[in-house]
Amino acid sequence: MASTLKDKIKARTTPAKGQAYAVGADLIPTPELPEQAGALSEPLQVIARNYLNARRRSGEALLDAARWLSEARATAQHGEWLLFLEATGTSTTTSDRLLDIHAEATRSPQFAERVASNWLTFTAAAEIAAPSTPESVKQELLSAPESPSRADVQKARREFKFPTVGNLPEAPTAAPAPPPQAPEPPSHEAKFVNLTNSPEESAESAAVHAPTAPAHEVWRDALLQFRGAKAQARAVQLQAKHFVGQQRRTLLEEIESLQKGLEAARKALEA
Repeated sequence: MASTLKDKIKARTTPAKGQAYAVGADLIPTPELPEQAGALSEPLQVIARNYLNARRRSGEALLDAARWLSEARATAQHGEWLLFLEATGTSTTTSDRLLDIHAEATRSPQFAERVASNWLTFTAAAEIAAPSTPESVKQELLSAPESPSRADVQKARREFKFPTVGNLPEAPTAAPAPPPQAPEPPSHEAKFVNLTNSPEESAESAAVHAPTAPAHEVWRDALLQFRGAKAQARAVQLQAKHFVGQQRRTLLEEIESLQKGLEAARKALEA
């Protein structure tokens, strides 16, 4: 099993600038495991021995230990991860730091070279590889003339200022939207019904798009209606005037008849 696992691991190389982080070779499985390690699968027991042999936490051995721990995390089945940590005497805090170091070394050849050359201590490397460390802080510390301590990394992280709203570049302003176009006046031309529509759609379309009369015809009809109404009103007025005239003549005739009767009665009294 050890030889099979060894075939899957790349030969150890010293990471150089521009090269990816390479995993160390299989180490001699000399360390003895505690009794609780017997519950681990055989591949995990091999990984545990290699991890314990490389766990010196400095230089290339630190990269090997981080790589073996990452291999164990990927290999462990349900319930085996905590058992692996217990069997190897690794705390959850230490495992998190080693996993961060492995991830950062795989991503950054410069970081891997600094760790492999023992330029960074375990605690400083863990602080730099922490996800909470900004990328610009990592680059500044890795390019420093002297190796930073854990306190230096924590101080640089505290003093880092995230971009504020005022320092952010202005977003390009969008071009103003064109003004809305006024709707075109309805055309007086006849509309044709789409014969491919259903009967209901055709009836609705015919009702909406029915041919409309030209404007001059509408005006002419309205004028004729107005003239007819005016003539009818004139006729009613004449009829009323004629009726009043007749009533007036009748009244005058009655008054004249009364006057004649009064005159005849006066003459009869005088005689």
